[in-house]
Amino acid sequence: MKKIYVLMLLCAIGLTVSAQKYWYPKFGITSATLTYGDDNVSKSSVSGLVGGIGYYSGDFLALNSEFLYIQKGAKVESGEDYMQLKTGYLEIPLMLRLTIGPDAFKVFAVAGGYAAFWLHGTQESKISGEIVSESYEFSDVDNRFDFGLTFGAGGMINLGKGNLMAEIRYDMGLSDIVKWPDGEPDGWKSVKNHCLYVTLGFVMPID
Repeated sequence: MKKIYVLMLLCAIGLTVSAQKYWYPKFGITSATLTYGDDNVSKSSVSGLVGGIGYYSGDFLALNSEFLYIQKGAKVESGEDYMQLKTGYLEIPLMLRLTIGPDAFKVFAVAGGYAAFWLHGTQESKISGEIVSESYEFSDVDNRFDFGLTFGAGGMINLGKGNLMAEIRYDMGLSDIVKWPDGEPDGWKSVKNHCLYVTLGFVMPID
């Protein structure tokens, strides 16, 4: 992952020295789940929020970075009962951005990687009709550092002083969120974040 970040940075430096620079706030909703190995339980996604700011330099090919707060997690169901974990991450994506189209309406695609830190979590369970919700308490087996791939696409409508931006993106985690100080147990299958999210933002030039 570090090699990918360095390569993207080197490729973009020459393209961004004299290019127009942009920044934007963005907010949206997420649909997230965790991959893990037990196929005998029903797994479903949890919804959450995402928001933050972004920056890129260039009207065609650009290096695009963001600073996000994003909620992820998963839900496991068994009949009427369930267990749900919702997590909050500080996430920094670094991507290459390709933008095409006339000034009135542009489309774009992004692809790259992200690094994230698990800030907090909430766990909720329903057993025999009783619902219990509480803050998640971290332990030695929690891997709070996450990284992965991210890619997406969207469009921008010119509104004069800026562009209204809509985007859909997918995060594919590559890091196991569980760590074993004494080594993984036999047969262990890693648990990784997967998250689809849709956002709206407003892109403004930096003069």
